[in-house]
Amino acid sequence: MDKKGEMGNQVFGGFGYLMLLLILGVGIVGDVAIFYGKDIDFRGVEAKQMSWKIENCILQGKVELDKIPGNEDYFYEKCGINRATAEKYFVIGVKKDGQDIFKLKDTVSCSFEGTSNNLYFPACSKERFEEGSHEIEVIAGSIQQIRRVS
Repeated sequence: MDKKGEMGNQVFGGFGYLMLLLILGVGIVGDVAIFYGKDIDFRGVEAKQMSWKIENCILQGKVELDKIPGNEDYFYEKCGINRATAEKYFVIGVKKDGQDIFKLKDTVSCSFEGTSNNLYFPACSKERFEEGSHEIEVIAGSIQQIRRVS
């Protein structure tokens, strides 16, 4: 039996095996680092996204501001906001010419100094704009707690 040239096949077979082990090792180390690594706080992004969604809802005329007081379901439905999620994870306030139109939880905590660094206060976003002859202020804050690994 002639076995010339078979050595090359074994060398590349071993190289492929080592590459497979290397890829698996890097994957395992990466997964452990992501799982036990530093927590990422998305509250500011969530608050900005919610205030943007409410602002667009008002500016595009999907919701009439005069119909909101006393009719929360109308606001949630027209703006496409999930009520259960909003009530659990968000602080929302909408003001028209300084008067509260819609309020979900107390938005006072959004005006405290130093709350941006405190994980137990909401991360807030405030947007002011004009709609017709009225000044509208939208305050949205996320109170969702990030995952803790202790």
